[in-house]
Amino acid sequence: MADWPNRGLPLAKGISANDLARLFRGHTGRMLRQVWRLGPMRETDPGFTLVAQAARLAGWRVLARPSGGWRLIDLAAARVEGWPRGSTAKRLRCYERNLAAQGVVGWRHVRGQDWSAQVLEELGQIEAQSWIARTTDGSDAKFLHAHQRVQWQRALSDPVLAEMLCATILTLDGRPVAFCLDVDSGPCQYGIAGTYCQDMAPFHVGELVNYRVMADAIADGQGVLDLGSGFSGYKREMGAIEAYHLVDMLLISSPLFAAVRGRMWGGAPKVAASASTALQDGGHAGRAGVWKPLPDATGSDGV
Repeated sequence: MADWPNRGLPLAKGISANDLARLFRGHTGRMLRQVWRLGPMRETDPGFTLVAQAARLAGWRVLARPSGGWRLIDLAAARVEGWPRGSTAKRLRCYERNLAAQGVVGWRHVRGQDWSAQVLEELGQIEAQSWIARTTDGSDAKFLHAHQRVQWQRALSDPVLAEMLCATILTLDGRPVAFCLDVDSGPCQYGIAGTYCQDMAPFHVGELVNYRVMADAIADGQGVLDLGSGFSGYKREMGAIEAYHLVDMLLISSPLFAAVRGRMWGGAPKVAASASTALQDGGHAGRAGVWKPLPDATGSDGV
């Protein structure tokens, strides 16, 4: 799962582009060096527009590229419609029977005081046996390495965060084989991470745990399940719609370097009529490597 890459910039209430422009000038501008990357973040994030305006006021160039879509499930609608559909329920029952034929199936729900170092190690064990560890460099793992688990332990020492963070773990004969990690913020539940043991893939354990999370969220009265970006196939099957686009932004102090960088990231930048048009032109998913000049309100292309 590449579920929660969304990054923004917290800004003080009432701050203006002129105020922020000071960041790109003088000593602080030199500290940023030639390039500052911001994102991925929501295309419609007001902070995105404000920072871009500030950078231009200070003479910097702004490039933007699409970075995928963000998917949400309307749990309130699913509840009214009587989710799951008959065909979905039938498929999941079949998966459950096939898995039960292999051993004793168990479910664990962890949050609040239930969190422990042992639970974090179990999540790391699942990642160690997943495609993340076997086919990648492991940089996308959340619990695989000891230093990562230490960071989670620090976060979980806050009782408020510990109560918000919840894990759903599927076990077979006591062995953890799949998990999902979510943040429960009340009306909205955010999917943060999840994976499964590769040898259990034929038994659809990843799909089972995802649907279990959704069923529990519906039963708990949640309004929205935020599944983030990436891996859109299974999310569409679950009923997730693309709610908005993400963008990456490069702020570059040198006009020449901005022109060169734009070409290095996938071809000559083209002037777009609007930020929205630039992201939607030709479909963002297939052009995620192309940096484009982000137009400002006066029509300047920034290069």
